[in-house]
Amino acid sequence: MEWDAPVLEACDLERTYDGGAYSYSWAAVLDYQAGRRYSNTHPNKGSHAISSALEIPRGRVRSWVGYDSKPDVVRGIEVAREYGWLEASPRDDTFQA
Repeated sequence: MEWDAPVLEACDLERTYDGGAYSYSWAAVLDYQAGRRYSNTHPNKGSHAISSALEIPRGRVRSWVGYDSKPDVVRGIEVAREYGWLEASPRDDTFQA
């Protein structure tokens, strides 16, 4: 074990989530990121155009773009990042308990 290396990575956390409509939840993360990237670079495109361009079902894209929703796994990874859990190593206070 490396004492200064992070213990948890986003893909480790992802495996704790049910993929729902996806066969595995990391695919939801990748689709969400692709959808947001496309939306940011094409701000005048709606959910139909984005879903067609990326070949992602419109129902998923619509909630990500129109309502600023996100998959649970994405929200979980963001929270872990905010708390510093993805950068934490065994030497950090987080692991003292």
